[in-house]
Parts: sequence; structure tokens; C-alpha cells
Amino acid sequence: MKTKNLTSSSFDLVFLGMGAANSLLFLELSRTQQLDLKKIAIIEPDSKNSNDRTFCFWATETEIQEFHLTELISKSWDFATAGSQKHENISPLKYHHISAISLYNKVKEEIKKYPVTYFHEFVEDENIKIDEKQVHVTLADFKLETDFFFDSRPPKFKKCTNNQTSLVQSFFGWNIKTEQSTFDSNEFVMMDFDLDQMGSTQFLYVLPFTENQALVELTAFQKNPLEKKDTEHLLHSEILKRFGEFQIIATESGNIPMCTAQIELPTEKFNPYFATGAKAGNIKPSTGYSFLTSCKQAQKISNDISSETSEKNKHTPYKTRFQFYDRLLLNILNQNPSAGKPIFERLFQRNSVKEVIYFLKEETQGWNEIKLLCSLPILPFLWAAIKDVFACLPWVKLMPFVLGSCFLGFDYLNATFIVWALLLFGLFLVGIPHGAIDHLLESNHFDAPIKVGFILNYLLKMAVMALIWWVNPVSALILFLLYSAWHFGESEYQVANIWSFLWGCFMLTSLLYSHPLEFKETLSNMSVNVSISNAFEIWIGSFTVLIIIQLKRGFHRIWEILWLPLFSQLPLLQAFGLFFVFNHSINSSIHLMDGFSKKAIELFKKALPFTLAAFLFLGGFYFFRTWFSAEGWIAAFFIFISCISFPHVFAMHRFYRSHFFLPKK
Repeated sequence: MKTKNLTSSSFDLVFLGMGAANSLLFLELSRTQQLDLKKIAIIEPDSKNSNDRTFCFWATETEIQEFHLTELISKSWDFATAGSQKHENISPLKYHHISAISLYNKVKEEIKKYPVTYFHEFVEDENIKIDEKQVHVTLADFKLETDFFFDSRPPKFKKCTNNQTSLVQSFFGWNIKTEQSTFDSNEFVMMDFDLDQMGSTQFLYVLPFTENQALVELTAFQKNPLEKKDTEHLLHSEILKRFGEFQIIATESGNIPMCTAQIELPTEKFNPYFATGAKAGNIKPSTGYSFLTSCKQAQKISNDISSETSEKNKHTPYKTRFQFYDRLLLNILNQNPSAGKPIFERLFQRNSVKEVIYFLKEETQGWNEIKLLCSLPILPFLWAAIKDVFACLPWVKLMPFVLGSCFLGFDYLNATFIVWALLLFGLFLVGIPHGAIDHLLESNHFDAPIKVGFILNYLLKMAVMALIWWVNPVSALILFLLYSAWHFGESEYQVANIWSFLWGCFMLTSLLYSHPLEFKETLSNMSVNVSISNAFEIWIGSFTVLIIIQLKRGFHRIWEILWLPLFSQLPLLQAFGLFFVFNHSINSSIHLMDGFSKKAIELFKKALPFTLAAFLFLGGFYFFRTWFSAEGWIAAFFIFISCISFPHVFAMHRFYRSHFFLPKK
């Protein structure tokens, strides 16, 4: 029924678009009885009366039962052909076919059970407003507000960065009937590259329904959609060559985005808004498959709503390493559009079709993925991987590499003064400023004045740390290392957890134990006498654990710590200064800018009076260095740093807790 003569109304649920994703979601919510007694609106300009597309996917019988798809499936295949592989059984998987009209009709029957209001209109982003409790939608002559809003419109991608690519999977096909019994109705053709590539990557895709009826599609991976005239000519000639005379029963065509850029979304923070389908990133960039992912997301959203959780997962979780694999392939195809044929043919020559399918389903692990990746052409993927990793690294992550290499060169040329000048400059620019606004972190307000109580509290914490050094240097050292590890890890992860603490512990251990003699001498001057035996083994072990921790966060993360071996060749004070100023301090400064929504220059100006005061103090400390031996001065400097950083750690912890709403990694 269509609402007339109304200006506004409130709904429990609003579905924007009724393609596959929202149709599956509607069925799931209905099955779990979450639509009962609900006021529902559907905004969809299309009547959904035509069989406008085909949904195909790989699944086991268990998955079919789990997602209640049995009655929708019109055809399934047990065998597959791909590349040069012929007639391979893919059990326990099957390749399933669902016609769009079957899904649309099933949903229409389900909709009849509920009081649903239809709006046959298009909706633009500017007509959707989101607050913390509801979504508000403005239509031509009506306004809606809802507690749950499911948006399945086509995605809008952000601008591609250096390592991201946008291609199109373009397909054009005919449902044909041949004069002869030509097809094996239990075997589908996944990828047949034996045709003119026309300067891109294209293949035939064949789904036989009977011995003389099949859907035959020409599919291309390229920058622009297929031209209908050229495609029809090539498709016609290939069908004649392979299957003989035929008649066309129906036509199917479309374009699927193959894009690794981020999708533009209003927000991920508020509970009322759910992106679904392609808009939620359910399309796998390298294949275009999305149906089973949308089934999983429908189930996830249904569970979230029924459990009334406060932190709802808006998107189906994706696996970082498979995003990395997708980026590599698409970047290769972007640079060399015709490279797809040799890549896929080699992939299917050296692996079974079933192994490749599980890989494309993102259900492989460890050795299986290594085996598959090693079967690919090495040079193009190696070069693409190198470019991708360095494109993933922001400039702040590259600075330790660059400056560490420069410092080694300056030391070799006996120009150490340049090293210290750069460290002092970095200390003035970000090292001290990132800790010189701790008074703002107490009030969470950028223009808050400094309070006497804050200063007294800050000095008290410093005095406590100094007292511990005086009473028991060993305990002070342990405490210093522990809260430093906690602080460094928290600034890396932007949240304090076991992984952030372990990262900080092993980072410090790797830095210190890669300089065993200097570390031992410094400890001795602090009146701390401990054994530094097996230092090299401890350093290697710590560095290995660091790599494992970073791999847990994502493949490209290991590059963020590979400057540590380079640092082992520098003096300890230079290495620690580089890490503190050009890794930790810059990271923290970026977080402060994000938290306060301020630019770098605004942050620097706010901290400038305290930065100058700190430099005057350090200058005086250096002026009186003659009171100490050279080694003793370094030890005293570290003790001073430990005292002044002790209250800073507490201030930054409050900041991270109050300004960031990041998931635990």
C-alpha cells in the first residue's frame, strides 16, 4: 500500500533498496520473528518484476541449510572446469544458481504478512540525516524516521590511494538453446580463456541448465565496461564455434565494481544505520562474488538486533591478508590489463579447482595460501607486493628508515653533530610538544587553562619516581621499563590491551638488547647491576616475537618495525632518540591532532611556552654535565626522562580512553 496525504511518520524499520542484500535480510528477520508487530517501510523505485540478474555462489550443504536457501536454488553443479582443468569434482562444495525473480517473489510473499508501506522513489545522501538514536529520511512529499535503517544502495567509493585500484567486472550473456545436446548439465565452466583477449582479461562463463540450454556469458576485467556491439559479435562467434547453431532465450548484462578503495559511509558509529550488500563492502574486489557474504551479514544483523547489543558490527568482518591479495591482483591488471589470462591459467594448472575456490572463498590458511601464491608468476606479484607495502606506509612510518640510514652515513663521515642537531630539532618540533600539553588532557578541552592542582599533582608523580630511584634503582628501572612499554604500546594501538603491552615490551627489549655493552654500562652508572648475558639471543627472540605480533595485525605491519636491525648499528642514545622522536612522538602527535580536531601548527603553538621552558631546563642540565662523567651524564638524563614521563603516561592514557572509540586489535 502506498501512503498519501501524509507529511511524516515514524517506522520501526526502513529498508532502502530491495536488491539481494535487503531481500535476504528481510527474509532472515521474518524467519526469526523480528518483524512481528513492527511498522515497516520499504523505499524502492523498481517494481522488481523482472529476472534482471543471476546470483551464483559456492557453498556446502551445511551452509545452504544454515542460510535457508534450499527452495530458492534452481540449479546446482557438482563438477567444474577452469583454465586447463577438466571435469573436477568440487565436493563437498557445490556451485549454486538462484534467479533474481525467485528471490524477489519469495520476499514479496513474505512482505504480505506485514503492514508494509512502500515508497517508489530514489533517495540521495543529502536526504538522509543520522543522529545517535534515529535515521531521518526526506522524500518528495514525505518524511520518515526510524530506529533501524538498512541501506543497500550502490556504493560510492572514496578516491583511490597509491595502492588502491578501481576496475570493472563487466559481463554480457545469453541464455541459449542449442539444436544439439551439447552441454554436460552437471558441470559448469568457471573460466575459459581460450578466446581473443582484446587487450584485457576476459573469459567465457558457462552455466548449463539442461543438455541443450545454458547461460553463456562473456566476462571482462578492465577499466571500462564492455562495448555492447563488440561483445555481441565476439560472444556470437564463440558460441557458434563451441556449441553450434542456437537461439537466444534471454539476455543478461551488468557491471560489478572491482575496487579496493574505501566506501563512503555516513558513519560507522551510530546504531540506527546499517549499510548492506555492496554498500557494506560485501563484494569481493577480485571476483565480484557477494551473495553468501550478504547471507552472513543478514544473519549477523539479525543476531545483533535480537540481542540488543550496544556495539553492533555493521559490516561482515573481512580478512586483511585477503584484501592484500586482492589489491595485488587488481594492481597488476590495472598496470597490465592482459596479464589476467596467464595468471589464472597458471593458477589452475598448478592447483585443483577446489583449492582455488576455497582460496577465493577466503577459507584457506597458512600452507595452503603459501602453496597457491607460490604457483603464481613471481616477478609481477613480488613487484606489486613491494609497491603495495610502501604505499600502505604513511610518511611517518618511513621516517625511521630514512633517518636511520642518514644517521649511519653521518656517523661514518664523522659528522655526528648533524645527527644531534636533527634529534634536537625533532625534540623541539614534536618530542617535547606532544607531552607539553598534558594539562589539556585532564579537561579534554583544547583551550583549558593550566591549573595549580594539575602542576602539583604532576610534580608529585615526578617526585615519587625520583624517590624510587633513590631508594631502589633496580625497582625503579623495572617500573620505568614497564610503564614505558605500556605507554609505547598504547600509542601504537590507540588502546591498552595485552597485545599493545607485549608490543611495547618487545620493542624496548629489542632496542636495548641490540646494544648490550652500552646498555650494561648505562645500568651500571644508574647503580643497577644486572646480567646482560645472551643479549644477542634475547634481541633476536624479541624481534621475532615483534614480527609475529605485527603479522597478527596485518601483513604490511611487519614493515613498521624492520628499521630495528638498522638501529642496532647506531649508538644506543641515537637509536632511542630516533624511536622516541620520529616514531612514538609523531604517532602521539597525530593522535592528539585527531582527538582535538586541530592542525599540527595549532598543537605546536599551544605547547610552545612549555616546550621553551623544557628546552631551557635541558640546556641547564647539559651545561652542568661536567658534574658527571660522560656515562654518568647519560644515566642521569635517562633518570630525568623517567621522572618526567611518569605523569605523562597517565595523562595520555586518559586521553586515549576519552577520545578514541577504536576496536581492539
